[in-house]
Amino acid sequence: MNRIDIIDQINQEQQLLEYWKQIKSTHNVGENRERRNVFYRHAFMVAAKELSTLTYAAIGNLLKKDHATVIHAERQHDSNMKFDNMYAKTYRNMYMDISDILVTDLDYFSQAGLKEENKELRNRLMKLSRMNRDLIIKKNEYNTNLESLKDELSGLRKELNDEKIRNSNLNKKLSKIVW
Repeated sequence: MNRIDIIDQINQEQQLLEYWKQIKSTHNVGENRERRNVFYRHAFMVAAKELSTLTYAAIGNLLKKDHATVIHAERQHDSNMKFDNMYAKTYRNMYMDISDILVTDLDYFSQAGLKEENKELRNRLMKLSRMNRDLIIKKNEYNTNLESLKDELSGLRKELNDEKIRNSNLNKKLSKIVW
């Protein structure tokens, strides 16, 4: 694991811990095994696992549980979503909150990486733009050249018709002389 990953991991843990503390106090979630308390914990664990890069153990540690509890919450998730409307609502709210928390907090290293990526994309775009401009200029030159060739062809056709008429007239005069 490199330095950036470690910082990101710690950052995610801290943000999720703060969010969990907020959920506990706002919704009065206790440490006991009452169904309501359990589904708040399970919804948090599943949403955190889906949206963060934290391990099962790290997520369990946030709630003072072990990794097996997080795995159990994941296994129970589908049936909880189907049969418990309160769980489903709680899970969706937590999922959206955690998604907003983790996505909007881009750290410095991510921003620097994005800046570099944007710079590369901008350079590629500029290169494509120059190539496009050159192709447009060539196309305009070809179109201008084509128009002048069409004009020249039109003039040559007129000359040819004039020569045919002249030739026809000369043939008529010649045929009168010969007879």
